[in-house]
Amino acid sequence: MLPVNYQPVDTVKPSVTLTTATNIVSGAFTVTATFSESISGLSIGEFSVTNGTAAAPSGNGAVYTVVVTPTGYGTITVQLPAGLVNDAAGNTNTVSNLLSVNWPAPNRAPNVTNPGTQNSTRGSAASLGDARI
Repeated sequence: MLPVNYQPVDTVKPSVTLTTATNIVSGAFTVTATFSESISGLSIGEFSVTNGTAAAPSGNGAVYTVVVTPTGYGTITVQLPAGLVNDAAGNTNTVSNLLSVNWPAPNRAPNVTNPGTQNSTRGSAASLGDARI
């Protein structure tokens, strides 16, 4: 009798979690994408970003980072859609969590405008003319 070796087939999709250091930003910020296993195929343009743009990701294995630059004040969201990267067995990733940060508008002093020079005369001179008592 010949021995039979069965190899389990990997059908588990890699999951991914997006994190950042803070949820309040004041400009460009770094997002870390941590996968449940080593992946390949992550490239620029694969992150879905609202109110911002993502640079090319860097990293390898199971951990990558990407710098996101806001395009305006308010909420910026980042997500990695499903099916964009592969593990060694060819399984594609699941959708990531939706990472949300806020870039608050700065508090600014009210705009004060100069109304121009003021005349110090408070009224017009009155003439009594030929008044007789």
